[in-house]
Amino acid sequence: MKKNSIILLILLIFVVSILYFSSYYFIGKDDKLRIVKDSINPSVKTFVIKYFFPHKIISKQEKAVSYKTSELLTIYKELIHYELLFKKSNNDIITEKVQNIELANGFTLSKYKLMNGFYAGTHHRFPGNGYIDFHLNNLFVISTRGVLGYTKNYTDETGIIFHQIKNNINDFISFETYNDSNWHPVVGLRDMTIYEDNVFVSYIDEIKKDCWNTSVISGEINYDEIKFKKVFKSKECVNSKINKDNEFNPQSSGGRIIQYDDDHIFLTVGDYINRYLA
Repeated sequence: MKKNSIILLILLIFVVSILYFSSYYFIGKDDKLRIVKDSINPSVKTFVIKYFFPHKIISKQEKAVSYKTSELLTIYKELIHYELLFKKSNNDIITEKVQNIELANGFTLSKYKLMNGFYAGTHHRFPGNGYIDFHLNNLFVISTRGVLGYTKNYTDETGIIFHQIKNNINDFISFETYNDSNWHPVVGLRDMTIYEDNVFVSYIDEIKKDCWNTSVISGEINYDEIKFKKVFKSKECVNSKINKDNEFNPQSSGGRIIQYDDDHIFLTVGDYINRYLA
């Protein structure tokens, strides 16, 4: 009997607490109710809000996420546009040495920061990312939006200057593709490999409307301007709106290129989150 009375008392206190909270959230926020609310133990308040008024927490989180995402996408589109304008300007890409790290094998690892040109990376990354390779003694660098540069007779100095090389990569991925696509934060180049006098670049390609796969373009090395042409395009593609898994993400696009011999390259291709393809 005593045990039942204790349980009843606890339930009564619990119900009263909920009624007070309900009055506070749904009736009003007058001073008397606020005094009652403030007198309740914080852990009890947290428990009640979490399990009996979860919409309050969810609503706040959704507003925060929505604001941050929409703001980020707006900024990101501007950064893509800015990077493509930089590419059009053909200005040099400037770097600044960040630090030297002495390695155990006696070598020194030098870290550099790109100061301009690389503004929009993949999946909201800022500053932008890209890929590097060598041609003879020259270090090449390319951004995920096609800003391509080289540094003549690469040496480890205070800062490295990459001279831009004009190219027609935007014939394959235009600003309209970045701007119109729901996947513009992810769409872009996926790798660069140089073999002898040829440079190969992989990228996420909209094979047809809303249908994507990984393609490869190639061009002969020229330090003033490189004219790329498509050397591989899959006959199949993954639809971003209609597919078996009801999921899609170009981040799982693969794109790594390795030169196998004089006539062949290896290319990795992802499943775009259509897992059954794997």
